[in-house]
Amino acid sequence: MSASGSGLPSASNLLDRARGRGLTSIAKQGLGSWVLAVITAGVTGLQSLLQLLLVPVDLMVELANASVAAFFLEPFGIVTSGASTTAEAVSDFGIFGLLVAVGIVLATIYIIAQFLEREDTTDVPIPGFIVDPPLPGIGVEEEEQED
Repeated sequence: MSASGSGLPSASNLLDRARGRGLTSIAKQGLGSWVLAVITAGVTGLQSLLQLLLVPVDLMVELANASVAAFFLEPFGIVTSGASTTAEAVSDFGIFGLLVAVGIVLATIYIIAQFLEREDTTDVPIPGFIVDPPLPGIGVEEEEQED
């Protein structure tokens, strides 16, 4: 132990310990320390290279998880909450609840089909109107189609 009490041997203590040994043993210890340092540096370098390869893979896995959650799980949550809200509202109708639910589903399918069959125009659509009324200054003048 050193006089300072820190637990580390002092330089003079190390020299005193080395005096009793031969030059060969000191050289062996120095060579062993050098080999240990090279091996430690090699292992650290290998770990760094593996991290360099694994971090992008880990990020791609996280991106895939986030994409699945954004494209599938969140919309499914919206559908689930809409279905539960519809079920609560329809339950107020009692025995006629099934008929009301079927009517809601059929009306929804009809509205979606009508929306998908509309022709695209350059006019601004106003919700609630079946046709797009031409607004002055907005859109493009359309030519009449000849039959």
